[in-house]
Amino acid sequence: AAPAPPPSLTVVVPENVWSGRQISALENVAHLSHSQAVRCRILVIGDAAGSRLVEALIKAGAAPGSIKIAPRNPSRNPLYDALRTGSQETTDDLLLYVEPNLNLPGGELESLLERWRRFPADVVVASRRHGKNWKLKPLMGRILSNVYHTFVRKLFFMDAGDAQTGVKLFRVRTLRQVLPRLVLKEYALDLEVLAVAHHLGHSIHIEPITVEPDSPQRRAYVLDIFHLVMDTLSIGYRMRVLHYYDRPQIPPAQHPAVSVVIPCVAPNRYLTECLRACERLDYPADKIQIIVLPNEADAVPFPKVTVIPTGPCGPGKKRDSALAHCTGEIVAFIDDDTAPETDWLKNAMRCFEDDRIAAVGGPAVTPATDSLRQAASGAVYSSWLVAGNQNYRYAPAPGRWVDDYPSCNLFIRRSVLSQAGGFDTSYWPGEDTILCTKITHELNQKIWYDPDVVVYHHRRAMFGGHLKQIRRYAEHRGFSSSATPPPL
Repeated sequence: AAPAPPPSLTVVVPENVWSGRQISALENVAHLSHSQAVRCRILVIGDAAGSRLVEALIKAGAAPGSIKIAPRNPSRNPLYDALRTGSQETTDDLLLYVEPNLNLPGGELESLLERWRRFPADVVVASRRHGKNWKLKPLMGRILSNVYHTFVRKLFFMDAGDAQTGVKLFRVRTLRQVLPRLVLKEYALDLEVLAVAHHLGHSIHIEPITVEPDSPQRRAYVLDIFHLVMDTLSIGYRMRVLHYYDRPQIPPAQHPAVSVVIPCVAPNRYLTECLRACERLDYPADKIQIIVLPNEADAVPFPKVTVIPTGPCGPGKKRDSALAHCTGEIVAFIDDDTAPETDWLKNAMRCFEDDRIAAVGGPAVTPATDSLRQAASGAVYSSWLVAGNQNYRYAPAPGRWVDDYPSCNLFIRRSVLSQAGGFDTSYWPGEDTILCTKITHELNQKIWYDPDVVVYHHRRAMFGGHLKQIRRYAEHRGFSSSATPPPL
């Protein structure tokens, strides 16, 4: 019998986390690109213009033709962005994630792949805890590490090894099943990937890896440890109690035309980020219409965007003025300071295959690039103490029927918009609440919240901008409450 062909592999290396000093991991990657044991391609997640990491890979011996660059999504967590982009871009069987700052002995990655061929698991975690040079000081650090890993084994019935080492090997089909289901916990994302993969029945194998002592290690502070434990418990709660990760991931049977409506005062850097995210949408381009509504006839450097100047007016009036120009069966409303996830449209459209659903909303998540004060604002919004049972608007939560949803991430059938008469422009903020109330109470239609319909929403910084926004919401919501009946 003919020997089996070598597996095909994409090595994903994120540029934004590279310090520029360490090259031994890059030398390992370059060596893989010439290996006879695997058909290897290299995917750099970064800036195509003048990539230092690409130059370093070529200098380390990588074949230039084996390297491809994919732009990073700045709104995403860096690890999630690398895995998600890699799994979407590759046509190979395997994906190897490598943090470029690690100091690895020569041939370490090739040795890892050779061991995988003997034990071909769906996920291989390269763990420095099991390697030759692993040392954790002081004594309290070793105790806490052992306690945490015992806790993880008891909670998820698996060994996660040292999930944060920075080298992981995946079957691409495993990643494509796991990544869309994640909540993206900041302090336990590595663990969430492994726990969900294990929960869905994918095999996980721990392999030792030798990492030289001068490789970077994350220094844990008391607050970091607290967040890690809370995020770990949160993953367990969603898995064991809410069964959140069991929801089906079914692509839409059809791709109806969609009009994306974006009101703004004038073009700005957030709008540019939003439109770039729209260009990356995993949806037929000929089915997407994008309408931007600035005050003046400002140029927007995106050729497929329709610009409709409205003069100075509120977002509700801008959205209303766009309806006469919308050609899509579905109208999607987002703000100019949001950036949709790549599967945003696709996930929303599968909801509309249910004829009972007139509108769909999804979470508006704080992006990874927001400043500390902006992140604090997002944490306030998403906290149970502030948002109460409405915190699903700011972080993914199980799907549900709702009777109100903000227009920063709201899809509505165009026919329903016509029946409802559009937005009541005499109220802002609050015009979206009045519209949703018309849909649910007057038209007796339904609004569905889906956790997979994600946008990243930049927050107002604490304290001035945040409190000003809260005050404005409180004032205008109070005015609009007289125009809306109490929820059922």
